[in-house]
Amino acid sequence: MIFVTVGNSIKGVEFYRLIKKIDDIAVNLQEEVIAQIGYIDEYPKNIKWFAYMSFTEVLSYFKQASVIIGHGGVGTVINA
Repeated sequence: MIFVTVGNSIKGVEFYRLIKKIDDIAVNLQEEVIAQIGYIDEYPKNIKWFAYMSFTEVLSYFKQASVIIGHGGVGTVINA
């Protein structure tokens, strides 16, 4: 499983391009993609997603993932 996380992004600090690109390429991947997408106006169509997750849920996905793609935030880097 590939886990994508953008942390606690809010309106004005969206990671739309990252989520859009992951959603676009997910159809060609042989692995499930799950994303924590924060706030964006257009939702992904090809991946399982959540706007926000609890810290415990995020850590669970980190442990299950073969690849973690993040926005470079401190929490993501430390916990990954």
